[in-house]
Amino acid sequence: MHYSSSSPLVLLFLALVRNSHQQSWNYYCEADFCEPGLKNVGCDPPPAEGGPACSGKQAESVNFNFVVQAAIVNEHNRLRSLLATGRLGKFAPASRMPQLVWDTELANQAERNVRSCVYGHDECRNTAQFRFVGQNIAIVRYSGPRKSVLELLHEEIYGWWSEANSTTQANLRRFPSEEPLSQIGHFTQMISDRTWKMGCAAQQWTENKVFNVLYFVCNYSFTNMVGEPVYVAGPPASRCATGEDKLYPGLC
Repeated sequence: MHYSSSSPLVLLFLALVRNSHQQSWNYYCEADFCEPGLKNVGCDPPPAEGGPACSGKQAESVNFNFVVQAAIVNEHNRLRSLLATGRLGKFAPASRMPQLVWDTELANQAERNVRSCVYGHDECRNTAQFRFVGQNIAIVRYSGPRKSVLELLHEEIYGWWSEANSTTQANLRRFPSEEPLSQIGHFTQMISDRTWKMGCAAQQWTENKVFNVLYFVCNYSFTNMVGEPVYVAGPPASRCATGEDKLYPGLC
């Protein structure tokens, strides 16, 4: 059966689609998910084709299919396991480090950030379920043929993780009000024991017709809190109510 673009059914469908998009924007615009004066990234976000800064850059969203999602989550859990079991050496093991799982809404909020083609933390990305959402961001520029997305994401995740070199156990016992000269916030976000869900997105574009750019954002269900522990040290998985994970030792 064929319907012309001017048929009542098609017009009704388009109206419903527009209305659903408007409702989703209003949901984040009207909800009290953020501190007063802060705009939620889900409120009137850039269109799917990208914001004004994407113009002329051949920008495109990276398809985060199940394979990409699994690679990101598995890499986080593998690294969290290293810390939780004390295998990093310089840090005490964690008594209750949850295994991370993917969250679609957190990923959608991350996508609303990357679609801007502007590198930077958004003011607020909270949701109805998660009111203190944390965020890691990274951007890479390079010339030559485009690299694989998984290779680039791996590099950027390890860039965050490398901040372990600048982090002390004292930082983890009590997250500092001012970060040291070297950043530690990306690493501490990755090992927070109050984080159990995450979602990410990425945007690719070309800069000055020379450089390939990949902008990567991950949102986490809980952020770093000044003055609070990043995780509670103790025998690995000793405080896990559900027991220790078999695939990732030390994780709940």
